[in-house]
Formats: sequence, C-alpha cells, structure tokens
Amino acid sequence: QARAADLCTMLPRQRAHSGAVGIMRITLAMSTIFVAKGSSVPGFSLQAGSTGCTGKNELGVYETGDTVASCAQRCVDYGEQCISFERKEATGKCQLSSSCDQFSTQNTGTGWGLYIRVFSAPQDFQLVSASSGCAGQNELQGPSSGATIESCAQFCLSHGQACISFEINMETGECHGSTTCDASNADGQTEGWRFFDRVYFPPPPGFNLIVGISGCTGLNDMGTIDSGATLASCAALCLAEDECISFELEKTTGRCQTSSSCDAADAVESNPGWLYLSRINRPGTSGAEGDPHISLPHGGKADFRGEHKTYFNFLSAKNLALNVMTELADFE
Repeated sequence: QARAADLCTMLPRQRAHSGAVGIMRITLAMSTIFVAKGSSVPGFSLQAGSTGCTGKNELGVYETGDTVASCAQRCVDYGEQCISFERKEATGKCQLSSSCDQFSTQNTGTGWGLYIRVFSAPQDFQLVSASSGCAGQNELQGPSSGATIESCAQFCLSHGQACISFEINMETGECHGSTTCDASNADGQTEGWRFFDRVYFPPPPGFNLIVGISGCTGLNDMGTIDSGATLASCAALCLAEDECISFELEKTTGRCQTSSSCDAADAVESNPGWLYLSRINRPGTSGAEGDPHISLPHGGKADFRGEHKTYFNFLSAKNLALNVMTELADFE
C-alpha cells in the first residue's frame, strides 16, 4: 500500500500582507482492495479478521489443492450468484458461497481466509460496498428473480431520471429500483444484496460537483426549471447569466435551481436526491490565493486551487485509488 506522503507533498503559500497562511485543507481518501501478502487475487477483497460463515457453502466444496487464484476462478466461473469463497491455507480446501458477505455473521480464527467478490459496476452506476440499500424505498419493482447486475441497471435506466439507484439479490436475481435511495441515505446491511448508486459524472464543463452537499436553503434567487432538466440544461441556464455561481438539481424530477449567492462555502444542506454544482472560472474573477503547491514525481511541481468540499481523483491504479477532498481553510 502506497503512503499518501509518497504521492504528493503540499506546501502552503505565504500571504504577502500578513503572516497568516491561506491554503486549501487537503483530505486524502484512499480506496483499495486489501489482501494478505502473497494472496492477492483480482476481483476479490480479503475480509480482515474473518474466516467465513458457518453453513453457507451452498455452491460447492472442493476438498484439496486449490490456490487462491484457482478458488477465485471457480467462483467467477459459477457466475454472479457466487459472491464469496473461503479457502483453507494448509490444504487448499475451497468453499463457494451465494450468501456469505461483509454483512453476514462471520467466524474468526486462523487457517482460513474469506474473500468477498467485488463486482464491477455498470456504466452510469457505482457499487456502494458499505450498504445493501434502503429498507422500504424500493418504489420501482423489477424482476422477482433471474436478473443480472447489467439487466437490473437497464431496468433502472428505463425509468429515466426517476430511478436513482438499484438493489439486487445476488443469489436469486431479485431486482429493485428506487426513486429516493442514494449513497447519502443508504444504510441497509442485508446479506446477499448489492447496492448500486447512479452517478452523475463527469460534471458539465465549467462546474464541479460537490459530493455530499445539496445546496443552500433560500438562496435560489435566479432562474429555475420546474421539471425535466438535466445536468447539461441546468448548467446552460446558469452559464447564461454572469452572476450565476452555482445550481442545484433534483435527480428524480429534474427540477433546476440556480443561484447568485450560494457558493461552496455556504452550501451545507444535505438532502438525498439533490445535486449541488459550483461554477468555476466565473466571469470577472481570476487568480487564486493560498493554493497548495504539489510536488510531483521526478521533480515536477504544480499548483492546485481545488474547490470547497470537492473530491478530485489524483491517482488511479490497479487496486488503488487516491481521492483528494479540498476544503477552504486558514492556517496561522
């Protein structure tokens, strides 16, 4: 695992008029698949501190001789129904499961390893591994069995902007779409289910999507579109006015609200189903004060201004992503 300090170094720029230092505070969010040394296998995550689930080896037991890679391949060959496998290090015993995952009650001990399958997300969706969805918010009932991740995604997309996520039972193929459940309020942890949140990347040119923020109450003082707006059309409405600095978009209805006063520092609301985008390179503004200096590999240097409470991907490599969240901050 690479250390963040090895990837970038940030030094503050001194203000000319005082001894204070004004920079963007940097928060690093690293996501990686952690595996034991010598036991890495693509598409699976070794569950730390767990040896598996009792009585949940429904898809087959292979007594001896499997490596981590060959046991993983057995699971993949079984299809999406296989969501994990257990392997005994001493003998190579391999056990496949359709129900044992990170939400299950698991055993602890030595000699066994539990590998949870990491499914690829379809285009326009992201897998939220920490949750299985939202209880009671399955407003769009899809197939009761037999669905795949891809077909469940297509079911969601067939409902247009109204569908903002879907849940699928990997064992039965039961598929649900939702008009209200997104990553900000998904708190379910039901074994065997996977939750996919609809994503809205990349943001339109000239805007940054502020993660986890839905806007400012009472500061929608410019043009609106009551329904049916997209990210592109809402952005165009904002760009048509020099005074517009941000907009909010309701995912399900397409309601668009633009603002001349709601900037990233003031946007503190967090309402599920809404997106907040801050305008960059606003007319009449230029330059940046207190931006961090970044030291790049091989002696390179760069400045990075950032946006308040916005994530930027600094590094994307196999099994490792480095995301940087910037915040407005003053340091003495």
